Amino acid sequence: MKYLIARVKFVWRTRGIPGILLAIWRRIVFYGFVFPYSMAGHLLARRFRKPKQPDFSFRGRTYEYLYHPHNFTWNNERTVEVPIVWESVRSAAENGKRVLEVGNVLSFYYPISHDVLDKYERGEGLINEDAFYFRPQGEYDIIVSISTMEHVGWDPPDEPEPEKIRGSLLNLKRALAPGGEMIVTMPLGWNPEMDKRLFSGELPFDAEYFLQRIDAKNRWEEIPKGKARGSRYGKPFHAANAIVVGIIRNP
Repeated sequence: MKYLIARVKFVWRTRGIPGILLAIWRRIVFYGFVFPYSMAGHLLARRFRKPKQPDFSFRGRTYEYLYHPHNFTWNNERTVEVPIVWESVRSAAENGKRVLEVGNVLSFYYPISHDVLDKYERGEGLINEDAFYFRPQGEYDIIVSISTMEHVGWDPPDEPEPEKIRGSLLNLKRALAPGGEMIVTMPLGWNPEMDKRLFSGELPFDAEYFLQRIDAKNRWEEIPKGKARGSRYGKPFHAANAIVVGIIRNP
C-alpha cells in the first residue's frame, strides 16, 4: 500500500489528473485483456514460438529457455535470466548455503525458501528495506538479483540518484560470506546512467558477461562486451535486447 500511495503521488505530481486516469485505464486493460492473453499466449508460445533448439549456452553450460505465463517470459529477457540465476540458487540451497535474493522474482516461477530483500513489495517473508542501507543479521553465501538493480536510484518513486546503484552493490557485497558470490542480471538500455557506469568500469563487478537477443523467436546468445555497448531497450525487439550478468566475489 505504501508503494501504491507513493506511485499515485508521483503520477499526480508529474502528470496530474490525465496521468491518474491513464493509470486506471491501464489497470482495466491489463486485468480485462492482457492477463487472459498471457495465459493463452503461454500455451500458444510453447506450441508455435518455441525454437527447434530449446536451449541456450552461457559460460560453457547449457540452459533451457524458461516459458512461463508470468511476465510473458517467451517474449523477453526473463527467458534466460531466470534459468541462469535459478541454477545457482538451487545448487546453493541443496548444499545448505544461505541465499539472499534482491528483488522478488524467483518466487513467481519456483517454490523458494531463501531470504528476499524487496523495498516495496509486501508479502510473507519479504524484507522491506533499501539495498543501499540493508544490514543483514548474518552473511550470505550467494546473493542474486534479476532485473532489479537497474531501477535503483532511477525509477519512481525513488528520486534520481545515479550513484546509488554502485553504492547499493558495494553495500550488498559486505553481506557476502568469505568465498561468497553475487550474481546480478540487468537489461541494457533501460537506465542510461547504469549503462554509462557499467561500460566505464565504475560498477564493482569482478566479471561481466553479456547475452543478446538475436531474433523474434526470443533466442539469445553470449556476446563480448564491446558488441553489447549501445544496446537499446525495446529495439529492434520487445523489452531488453541485451543483458549483463555481473559477478561480484568476496575472496
